[in-house]
Parts: sequence; C-alpha cells; structure tokens
Amino acid sequence: MGIDFLWRAGMIRLRVDLNLVSPMHRRLLSLVVLGVLLSALACSDDPPKPQPAEPEATPEGEPEGEPEGQPEGNPEGEPEGEPEGEPEGEPEDPGAIIATTLESKVGVVLDEIPEGDREQVAAAILDWPVEAWEARAERQLELVQYRLTFRAYYYEEEEGKGPLNLPPPQVHRINVDMGTLSRQMIDGHDVVAVDYKMESEIVSDVGSVADSEEDLTVIGGVWTESFVLPVDPELLLQRTGWACMDEAEFPPNSVDAESVSTYYDDLCEVEDEPSFEGCHSTLPLPTESCVEALERAVGRVAVDLNFERLPYDETVAARSRVGEFRSPTADVEPIGDAMENNRIVYKYIGPDDCAVQERCVTGVGWRRLLRFDAFLRNVGREDLHIGDVDYFIEAEDGSTTELGQHNIFEYSACHDHYHFKFYGDFTVTAEGERTVGLKRAFCLETGTRHFNNEETSMVTEYSGCNYQGLTSGWGDEYGANLDCQWIDITDIDTSDGPINADLSFVANPERFLCEGTPILDDEGNLAFEETDFMTEAGESIDRPMCEFPEGWDGNNAQARPVEIPKTGGYVTAPCTRGQIGPMRDCGLTEGPVKTCVAGQQTTLSCSVAGGPDAPSQVLRLCESSAALGVGTACTFLDSLASVVIGGEPTEVTFTCPSSRSVVEPGGAFALYNGAILGDGAVDVNCTTAD
Repeated sequence: MGIDFLWRAGMIRLRVDLNLVSPMHRRLLSLVVLGVLLSALACSDDPPKPQPAEPEATPEGEPEGEPEGQPEGNPEGEPEGEPEGEPEGEPEDPGAIIATTLESKVGVVLDEIPEGDREQVAAAILDWPVEAWEARAERQLELVQYRLTFRAYYYEEEEGKGPLNLPPPQVHRINVDMGTLSRQMIDGHDVVAVDYKMESEIVSDVGSVADSEEDLTVIGGVWTESFVLPVDPELLLQRTGWACMDEAEFPPNSVDAESVSTYYDDLCEVEDEPSFEGCHSTLPLPTESCVEALERAVGRVAVDLNFERLPYDETVAARSRVGEFRSPTADVEPIGDAMENNRIVYKYIGPDDCAVQERCVTGVGWRRLLRFDAFLRNVGREDLHIGDVDYFIEAEDGSTTELGQHNIFEYSACHDHYHFKFYGDFTVTAEGERTVGLKRAFCLETGTRHFNNEETSMVTEYSGCNYQGLTSGWGDEYGANLDCQWIDITDIDTSDGPINADLSFVANPERFLCEGTPILDDEGNLAFEETDFMTEAGESIDRPMCEFPEGWDGNNAQARPVEIPKTGGYVTAPCTRGQIGPMRDCGLTEGPVKTCVAGQQTTLSCSVAGGPDAPSQVLRLCESSAALGVGTACTFLDSLASVVIGGEPTEVTFTCPSSRSVVEPGGAFALYNGAILGDGAVDVNCTTAD
C-alpha cells in the first residue's frame, strides 16, 4: 500500500496499541505476538529478516542434544548425520512446490438490459471467444487475493496462519469449458455463464512453508480456503455498493469501481457504526452482508481454492517460476506495466479538501486528473527494512514522536496519520512541457508476492502499517483509486485535439530508502545525515545513511505513453473487459450540454434517433463545468441519471445541479450515450417534458 515509516536498526522497541495496530484485520491480537518475535530478531546490527528456525550444528560424533525423531515432513532441514527413516529428499530440495486448483463459474449478468434487447445481447455474448472468458475468469480470481494476503488475521492467533498468495497471474493455467457456456438463472439472475478450472503452482523456499500453512509442510499435505464470489466480477461496486468492500486502514475515499479487487472481502458483515476494526467506514453503512448483497444483485458462486504440497520437480517448478533477483541488497524498482492502468477522471475539489491542503492539485473546483497505478517491488535478495512505526499517533504532550524525530515524516491532520515525501517523482511530459505530481505515501506494506521461485518466502513480516518494509521478491501497491495518486492535468491545453504524452515514475529519488547497506553508529543504531530539505514548519529533515552500490538506481525509473483526449476520460474510452449496460463506465460518447433550473427536479423525454427500430442506447447525464466549458464525463456512481433508452420516448427524472461556487453556478448538464454492448453510439434526443 505505500510508505509512511520509521527507519530502525539494532534494537527495536515494541510499541503496540491494540486499538490502532492493523485495524484492517479482525485478528489484532496476532500482532502482539508478531511484535515480540520481531523484537527478539532485532538484536543484530542488520535489519531483522524472517528466517526458518535452524537446529544448532552438532560436531560429528556428538549426538548429544540432537532431537530424537523430527516430525515427518519437517520443512526446516536437518543437521548433518540425520538418521535413516527421516523424510527423503526434502532437506536437499532447492525449493517447495504447492499446487493450487480452483473450479468456478464466471458470467455476464443481463439483469439491467431491457427485455426487448436481452435476446440479442445474450446471443452476442454467447459468441465471445474463449480468450474473453479466460480474461473474465482471471478478473474473478483477483477477488480472492485480499483474504489470502491478510490470511493470518482471519484465524485465531494460535492457529499460526500466514499469507498464502496465489502465484502471479501469468502462470495461471485457466481451462474454460466452452461446452458449458449457456444462458442460466443463478440466484434468480439472468446470466450467460461458463465453467472453468484454474491450475498453477506456488514455488517458494522450503523454510517459509510452515509459517504460511503447517498442513503443507509434508509432501501430499493439503489445505482448502473457501470463498463466495460474484458470478460476474464486473460492475460489482455499482451493483452491491460497499457491502463487499473492506476499507479498514485505507485512507478515506480509496474505493472506486475500478479497484474492487483490492478491497473485496466476502466475509464482511453488517456493522452498526464505522470503525477501523470492521470492514466499513464510508457512510451510509451497508445494510446487508457481502453474501446477501451478492445474492440480491449479482448471483453467487461458492468455490474452494485447494492447495497441495508436491514433491519438488524441476520441470514443474520451471513452468511456474517467476522473477530474477538483481542485487545482493534491497533493490526497489517501479513496475512499468502497472502504469498502463491509468485513467482520466473529472473530480470536484473543494477548498477544504485534503488534496488542496496536501498540494495534490493546482487549483480548486472541477479538476481533470490522470490517475495511475504506482507499484514497487523489491528485486534484491535482502528485505528493505523500515521497522516499528507509530502510524496514527502523535505524542500526547505535543512533542515530536519517535516517528518524526528526524523530521522525515510529517503528521497529516487531514488524513490523521504521517506522510513521507520521498517515495517517488511522477511527471507527465506533453509537447515538451512537464507537469509534476506531488507524491506523499502513507504505508510501505508488503502485500503482493511478485516473484514465484525457490528463493522467495511465502510469508512477510511487513503485513501492516505498524511494522513496515518490503520483503525480498514482494511488492507494494499504490492503486490509481487512492487520493492524490494522480497528476492534475487540468492546465494541459487540449483545445486543438488529443495530445500524446509520457507518464514517468522515478522511485526513491532522494535516497531516503536504503537500497544498499545501512550505515550504523557506534551503538549499532542507524545513523542519519542532515539534508537541505525542510518541513513546512521550517525544520531540517535528516536522511538515514546508506552505502549505495554502484548503479543502484539503474532500474529506478519507468515511463509509459498516454493519450490525453481533447475532452472526456475513461468513461468515453472504449470498453476493454466486456462491460455492458447502463452501469458501465466506458464506451460512452459525449453529447450536448443542456440547461435546467439549478437545484430543481427536472424531467426529460428522451428517444433514440431513428425511431422505434433504432438500437437501444445507454444514456448518462453528468454535471457540466462552466469553468472548464465541458461535461464532466461522470461514472455511474456520480451520475445524475443513467438509463437505457429505446426507440420509444422514455422519461428521465433527475435533480438539476446546484451552484457549487461563483464560477460553477450549476444549472447545466451534459449527455453521454453509447450502445448497450460494444461501440456504436446513436444520437439520443432529449427535450424537457411538459
């Protein structure tokens, strides 16, 4: 998730407040045990790194102290001279292999399509190629990752569970059974659906298997995690609201319709009030559980994700192996392909918005923003250690906390936690002009296992914001949905048409992350040096000292081309995932701006040009910006209205936009429309109804 941290080396003092630590998860007590273990590990000069417990070496010929009869399948390895009869092969294996399998059903819900158009739309979907269904299955699979990543917090502490992440998507083998493709009723919903099976293998070091799942330490050991998933993984937020969104520990306004896989938690229940310990903080709170919402609005699929420990086999490992280490120390790099998940949105920014206070925008009012994913991964063999972090609390007496003693971190009263300024530089370069984005991270949390090989652990100690770092072979992700994860492009002139630009991300530009060897003082603590950087209060900022190897930053920059259209955003871009119907946020064409009486209920009579035989259209009404002179290309959740219009006149009722400011007086809206399925917009005519 990001970077708000306190650098530590040597002894680490445990600071745990059970009301604050990792409220993302329900099993808070497990963090206490984790903290105690980490304190014990921190006695060396080097940052602590989770290691399997190794038996002490015993000189040859001295059997004293040797445990009699290690348990079968002990993943920790055996000292020399192990007696015959112990499990064969495992101590010599270079890694562990765990098969993962899942059988499910994925589909497209037709409920929002008018009855008169449904047969035609269903026929078109039934004609989709197998590749489209494979992609939709992968989209559904993304929804299991939240619970797998934070799996420890869904079990009791004594059960000793750890992360059990699926391998990277590129090694999933998805077999779609096209013979099962049909139109079906699922929980009362009209769905075109197909069965599929996913197979893949987790490849890891041997030692960390026990820390992930004890039942998988023996060859042939099995484990199952069960989930309830939506049969249609698209349009989930539009259909079910926040019922399935686990918002705990994320900043406000984090969830959007494009980011549901980051937050999906089928175990979310109805809650009486917002809290960091439950799922929900956005008001109004959901009035149904996730499973209830799925049954009502989408249709449920109950699936078992099965894990089985296999004997090590090089051929099997090779087909699923991912990742190559590039440095003997910690080494962070941006993931360039992640930046391709970018989208342009319009957002109204009020004068009291956090984005203004934190200088994430260059003005107030309607702003045009380029949102994008910014993912980091550690491709070095050592962890990027940060350590114990007082993530939410300032000292009660107002003095500087340990977190801010070197002024690297500044407390945000708006977000109620600390910010770190030096995570990365983001720029958009268009026609030679650079537009700079301001990046402030909030928590470097290891969450995604990017490498799938024999040297990468299955577990991480950096799974929450109170103890931070980046495990070797793992990554941290700032999604495009997060506040300030954008560049304000409002002032880029597109009046003459679309502009081709370059989006760039430079990680660790000021060397505040140690991609090398930390420099320690005489007492074994991390040393700091003064810099020319200043806090907003005018205090100097110290930097943790580090010995960087030559060429350390050779992989710290990535760039991707983006096109900035004349107007509009991702709502007016083509659909790429088979989204259909009035709830989709793609494939719409911008129409005219019309006026109405600000703040008053307005009714339009709308019909498709061409008469009763013309194809039905999705029609969306969005607020219009007087200052920008364009419609705001709104999403379904932000729209004034979003309906399907056929050849016969249809009435659409909405509330005319009220005044927002002197420069945004309200009283205007813009029309957007598109075909129900795919491209092919036809004009929609709307007049004020009598």
